[in-house]
Amino acid sequence: MLPAMATLSSRSLLPLLLASVALGACTIRIGSDTGGDDDPSSQIYGSQGGSSSVAGAGGSAQAGQAQAGQAGQAQAGQAGQAQAGQAGQAQGGATQGGTASLRFAHLSIPASGSAFEADVCYRPCTDVSCLAGSFSDGNVVGPIFANARAAAKLPADTEFYYPGISTFVDIPTGTYEFRLVKGGATDCSTGYGPGWNDQPRQLVESYATMIFGGSEAGVTATLSNEPDFTDATKVGYRAYNHTKSGPLEFGLLSSQGFLSLLPSVGTTVGQASTDSVGSWSPAFVVPEASPVAVVTKAPARDTKAGDSYTVFAFGTTVTDAKPELRPGTAFCIDSDLSVASGTGLIANGCTYGN
Repeated sequence: MLPAMATLSSRSLLPLLLASVALGACTIRIGSDTGGDDDPSSQIYGSQGGSSSVAGAGGSAQAGQAQAGQAGQAQAGQAGQAQAGQAGQAQGGATQGGTASLRFAHLSIPASGSAFEADVCYRPCTDVSCLAGSFSDGNVVGPIFANARAAAKLPADTEFYYPGISTFVDIPTGTYEFRLVKGGATDCSTGYGPGWNDQPRQLVESYATMIFGGSEAGVTATLSNEPDFTDATKVGYRAYNHTKSGPLEFGLLSSQGFLSLLPSVGTTVGQASTDSVGSWSPAFVVPEASPVAVVTKAPARDTKAGDSYTVFAFGTTVTDAKPELRPGTAFCIDSDLSVASGTGLIANGCTYGN
C-alpha cells in the first residue's frame, strides 16, 4: 500500500480568492492555418471578440477578484491507488487539520536518448530548517510511484519519466523535505544526483504542483500553490513554461485564430479564464510576434464552461539539434483524477503535443 501520507486527492475545490481583471474584447490573431500545423512559423493574425480574465501573467499582479465555483468530481478508487490514512492527520512536522493536494510534474530535460525515469520521496520536518532526521529514517514516505505500482501489483518500474504529470495526492499540511530519486529505487537513501539539493517546502491547505525542472545534469524543484479560480460560466487555465525558450505568450488556437490569454509566462504559474468554449488547442508562442510564431502546442480538445485545465510547456528551443528535446506541451484537465492504466500515479487526464 501507499504510505499513510500519500492518498489520492478528492480535488474538492476550495473557495479561495484570486486576483484577476476583466479584459473585455480579447485579440485573436487569425491566419490561414491555425489548427494542426506543426510549423513554428504559422501565420496567424487579425482580431475577433471574446472575453477573459487573467491573473499572475508572468508575475504581473492584476487587480480584481476571481469567482469561485465547482469543477468536476474526482474519480476515486482507481487501480493502483492506496486508501491509506486519514486526510489531515498529522505525522512528524505536519499540522493537524489541514490537507494539501499535491501533484508532481517531471519536466527536467533528459540527456539525449535517455528516458530519465525518476521517483519522489518526502519526509516531514521536525525543525524549521529540516536538519533533524534523514531520508533513511522511519518518517520517510516513498518512493511513491514505486509503492503505488507495488500496491496495484504492477511491474516494478515507476513510469514517472520525462515528461510526466502525476495525479493529485493528499498530504497533511506542514513543512516537508522532498527528494527526487532514480527510477526503480527501492528506498529514499540516495538523491538523484548532480545539482540536486533537498530543500524544505511548506504545504498549505490548497492545491499545488511541484515541478522538477532544469536538466538531468542539474535538477531544480519549484512548488506553486494553485488557488481555485473556477467559474461555472468560464473555462479556466493555468500555464507553466519550463522550456529554455524564455518567457512565452500563452493562449488558445482554433480555426478562428489565436486567442491570447497571458502575455508572458515563465516558471511561475499564470492563471486566466475565458468564456470561449469549444475545440481549442493551448499554445505557447513568441510574445507579441506578428505573424504568430508557435513554439509548442497541444492537440485540441473540446472545452466547456466550468472546466479548469493546467498546461505545461517543457523542453529546450525549436532550433535544438536534438528533435526529441525541442519544446512540448502537456494539456491536463484538473478534475480528472483517474490514473493511466498500468502506471499507479500518472494522470490519465493529460494529452501531449509539440
